[in-house]
Amino acid sequence: IQSGELELAPEACNVGQLCRDAVALFTPRAQAKGLSINKEQINCDQWVMTDPLRLRQIITNLLGNAIKFTEQGVITLSCRTQRIGNKVNLTLKVKDTGIGIAKKDLPTIFDRFSQVDDSNARRFQGTGLGLSIVHELTELFGGQIRVESELGKGTCFTLSLSLAAAEAVSTEESAPTSPIAPAAEGLNILVVDDVEINRMVAEIILTKLGHSSIGAESGKEAIGLLGNRDDIDLVLMDLQMPELDGYETTRLL
Repeated sequence: IQSGELELAPEACNVGQLCRDAVALFTPRAQAKGLSINKEQINCDQWVMTDPLRLRQIITNLLGNAIKFTEQGVITLSCRTQRIGNKVNLTLKVKDTGIGIAKKDLPTIFDRFSQVDDSNARRFQGTGLGLSIVHELTELFGGQIRVESELGKGTCFTLSLSLAAAEAVSTEESAPTSPIAPAAEGLNILVVDDVEINRMVAEIILTKLGHSSIGAESGKEAIGLLGNRDDIDLVLMDLQMPELDGYETTRLL
């Protein structure tokens, strides 16, 4: 992004479905914290020409932050579209009931490596790059992102984009050429990966394929789990992990 070499790859995309997929991805993480994600406001099915990978990156960054900084309450993702001729005005909002942001911190919230100067917020670790990437991707789309927040009450990010309208693509056209059928009899699969989002994606895919799964965030944890259980049918092992990598963990197993 900084070198100016990132280019968007537009394709026909159902923004409502993209939002629903993002909610499905983050629901397990929200539920683990006792939170709920309100998805009643993402029933739109407008097709637009956009880069779904980069738009998804914006949405997942905002949803991830909302869950990270919220201890109780609700996360709301809303999607509103307005078609004018061949253009579609898209407004996405991610609202939480979290710790909020002080007014003095709002002007720098999208700066690289910027982190809220608040003792309550410091216990949430992070690189300080997420919102900067969101802002830079939004500019690449030619859009705007705004933030409203009140300390102790929550935060709302609003993304506004103007996109070209697109014709709907049928499920058959957009489906993989060789779809994998759900398993006749599900396996119990251990997913070993030190990156939480990777475990979440793998577990969602495995569930759709008719399998059950459990996660381990390190080789050491995987060895401990397998030493105490005899119901694991298969292990999906990440290769690059701190302390014990996938090769060493497999050798020890």
